[in-house]
Amino acid sequence: MKATKAIKSRIGSKKAAIKNSNKKIKHIIVSPTPEEAEKYDYLELRRKAIDYLYKKSHFYAIKKFGAQAIHLERYGFSKLGKSYTISRQKWEKLTEEIKEKIRKHFLIKFSAPSGVLIWHPYRMKQEYEDEYKEYLKKEKDGMKKWEWIRSKSNWRELVEYSPHFHFVGYVGYLRPSEKGEGWLYKTIEDTIDGNRKVSILSHQDVYRVVNYLLTHVGTLSNQQHSYSWIGNISNNSGKIEVAQEAAQDPMDAIMSISADGAKKSPGTDTDIKKKMECKWCKEHNKHGKLRYFGKTLIAALGAHGIGVEEDLEYTDWDAVSNQVKNLDIPNYKKLHLLEAIKVKQKKPPPLGWEDYVIKYGD
Repeated sequence: MKATKAIKSRIGSKKAAIKNSNKKIKHIIVSPTPEEAEKYDYLELRRKAIDYLYKKSHFYAIKKFGAQAIHLERYGFSKLGKSYTISRQKWEKLTEEIKEKIRKHFLIKFSAPSGVLIWHPYRMKQEYEDEYKEYLKKEKDGMKKWEWIRSKSNWRELVEYSPHFHFVGYVGYLRPSEKGEGWLYKTIEDTIDGNRKVSILSHQDVYRVVNYLLTHVGTLSNQQHSYSWIGNISNNSGKIEVAQEAAQDPMDAIMSISADGAKKSPGTDTDIKKKMECKWCKEHNKHGKLRYFGKTLIAALGAHGIGVEEDLEYTDWDAVSNQVKNLDIPNYKKLHLLEAIKVKQKKPPPLGWEDYVIKYGD
């Protein structure tokens, strides 16, 4: 019960919903072929199951605009404007390793299935499926399949080793399974009113489904959990190797390559910084250092104990504004923070904003 509540709480959180606003909550079974299942232990099967789900997800496309730029677009996000455009020259200077990290980063952070993966080591033998169906015909409100199996004294004879994983969480479009992959997946559908099938779960459905799935998980001798988090709502301990590699935005690698292909440290583009100036600072003979707006805002909010999403585009700015309004700080500081938040929300700028524009010189 405790694990069920914890899983429902994380999947149903506002933070998870914001991060996965382009996806739906579904229940999917991911299974290896019998030949594949015999080759690996639980940990390796889990790794391959996650990798299989990731590979089935569309994550980004490369679009070429003329000969000068390469446009990286996260699949399904063009309407939200989440994209990068870099010069072809910089892209071609990247190693294949960095390019692969970019793919993984886009995949995990924005498009990959994100939720919980629950391991089941057994399935009911096919010859007992008919017996169970006959039981349900006689008992309309009868026991669920695994309750019925465990009610039998000879329950071990009813099942066979057939490891598989149940994924419950946010998922977008998945390409169909194909022969020869060694794995396949199936989206679970519920029949409503006798004919209508749906596969999108409500938060209450998540509780019901997970609560049942946890009644017959495999118990691992090495005390490992029989469920794990994947995608952009997993924590550090729950991420597999591919997710850990992609945790840091690899676009930093692109920005660390100068036009001639030489390596440089991120954020040291002095040629650009020298040409940028604050109008107000210049007019008032001030020489404050220019800093990036987003990072400065994060630091200012953090100094007052207000945390935001790592990717600011997924932050609930209305909630942050309410926190700022309740701070015990001078009103002018509150005003500055609230005006900065409005900028991130793309709301009209404050009065007199023209005096503080940063100009880009010749």
